[in-house]
Amino acid sequence: MWKKVVPNDIHRRLMNVCGDQTVDVSRVMRWEALVNSGDSEVKDKPRSGRPCTAVTPRNGELLDHLIISIMNTERSVPGRWKF
Repeated sequence: MWKKVVPNDIHRRLMNVCGDQTVDVSRVMRWEALVNSGDSEVKDKPRSGRPCTAVTPRNGELLDHLIISIMNTERSVPGRWKF
């Protein structure tokens, strides 16, 4: 069972992980509203005029390695990754 977490708490947790690069709390509130309305899709919806993106298996693999590397580095920093 999921525990209800208010947007301000989510934003605080994001700040602990991402620091100053975190999205604004108003963005977190919009995300919460979307999820509560049943829209939990994390992929961008197609839009006219939107440039094509290049997603390849190799790009995905490189990104996975980068994320794992960052997470392993950040775990050694006190106060990181505590949810």
